[in-house]
Amino acid sequence: MVRDQLSVEQVIAQLRPEPPAVLGISLYSYNLGASYATIRALKRAFPDLHLCVGGPHVNIFPRETLSLEGIDSIVLGDGEQPFLELCDRVVRDGRLAGELPPGVYTAEAAAGAAPLLPYELPSLDDLPVPDLTLLDDHTRYRDFLSGRVMGLLASSRGCPFRCFYCRSERSRYRAYSLEYIGRCLRHYQRMGVEYVEFWDETFNSSIARLRAIAELFERERYGLRWAIRGAVVTNAPFEVLARLRATGLGLIQFGVETSVPRLLEALNKRISAASIQAAFAASQRAGLRTVCNLMINVPTQTRREIEHDLALVRALAPTYVSISIYNWAPDTTLYARALETGALREDFWRRYAERPVGAEPVVHAETEVPVAEVYRMRDRFLRRYYFNPGYVARYVRRMEARELWRAASIAALMARGQLLARLRG
Repeated sequence: MVRDQLSVEQVIAQLRPEPPAVLGISLYSYNLGASYATIRALKRAFPDLHLCVGGPHVNIFPRETLSLEGIDSIVLGDGEQPFLELCDRVVRDGRLAGELPPGVYTAEAAAGAAPLLPYELPSLDDLPVPDLTLLDDHTRYRDFLSGRVMGLLASSRGCPFRCFYCRSERSRYRAYSLEYIGRCLRHYQRMGVEYVEFWDETFNSSIARLRAIAELFERERYGLRWAIRGAVVTNAPFEVLARLRATGLGLIQFGVETSVPRLLEALNKRISAASIQAAFAASQRAGLRTVCNLMINVPTQTRREIEHDLALVRALAPTYVSISIYNWAPDTTLYARALETGALREDFWRRYAERPVGAEPVVHAETEVPVAEVYRMRDRFLRRYYFNPGYVARYVRRMEARELWRAASIAALMARGQLLARLRG
């Protein structure tokens, strides 16, 4: 639906000639309203459809999800094997009955006080290589700027760190073997993929792991361009990054969030300003594009601390900057503490999970800077950061010729948007 910009009605029209027996949908708390509206429309159109949901939101609110009209079952944990067994049963028997696959629950099976247990694969390497043919014409999926045929991979699941603002603090880190990663990359190569993005929560869980991946790419010579979408600044030495750059790595995205020691401690984020600066310096020296993910309006953050972090970002000079404005995320330590202390008067995420109608309850922390001003601070910083001659000169030097036209078009649209905003103001 997202890739082809299809409405729910268009999806229903495509499915109507041969309705599926089972439909699986991943649910995320931050787009739950639209997803649930889609679910209800599909169940009205196809009453006999078995609708199964999984994903992060379901693992946080399993019982609340099962209580929603139109949802027949949920899958908790690693969903590949349980969902496959569920599909086989429904297609064969016309319904899901008897003893359920591990990790699969219906409202009836979940009744009572017993905990609902997620399924965990004994070994991630037991999974088959991702089959790109299931995407129909996978060559339609292309990198935003270069236009290269793109494939997504993960070299691990979960996160080894325990940051209090992120639900991944409750996950268990598990890595795929290098042999499995190599099989996936060879398959992608055979299918004509030119660019691969690794969407791990933490790609560089250790320097030893990063070196091993460098050795894999050097030995096998895949001939692919690739990027890392989730990295920690503490495990990014220059000598390894330079080796990865030589194998086709072009971009690395770091989760910084803040550099203020007091806030880093409050977030349980085990980094420092020195490690942040070292990671960006090493990446840029290796010739990599960088992304800096910053978070502002963290609980108790002061205006001076926001300005300090923005100044640090300017000094780091990353290729791209992503600034998110903190909001209370479900199933995190900070959210639980806010409920315990009365900083939040109600468990609004649970209430919304019970009745996901309307917009999601994105609630920002109240700090000494009003939220509306925080947004203005962010927007003003991004305008000044991107629209200045120094940044443009650095950016153009790192660009490929095939990216220039698309980048120029995007810049023109951004400039037009800024001009219209000023005229309206």
